[in-house]
Amino acid sequence: MEVTDIGNKEEGKVWHRKPTQGKSVLASLVRTAQQGKVVRFLHVTFDPTGDCFLAGDHHGNIYLFDISRNRFRLVQKTGQACTALAFNLRRTTEFLVALADYTIRCFDKVR
Repeated sequence: MEVTDIGNKEEGKVWHRKPTQGKSVLASLVRTAQQGKVVRFLHVTFDPTGDCFLAGDHHGNIYLFDISRNRFRLVQKTGQACTALAFNLRRTTEFLVALADYTIRCFDKVR
């Protein structure tokens, strides 16, 4: 299993070695902040194609992981922990985030 620490990066590669063709890919994604503290990912959701997923961390950062392109990027900073994530099924670039202040917001993953 490969471990990828995205740290404070806003974009980059999910894994640094190309996975073996025909084998399952196992990866552990972590995010460390200042002083080596691990920031927890609280929620994750896959898009309808299964090629991408969103992950929201405890600090309110929402990352888009594109497995088919081996890329990740920060798509939104909410400033508070997310309690749920969901892709919009009709407008494929939009996603919903439920936040710790009991609000639900709609964002666009293309910015």
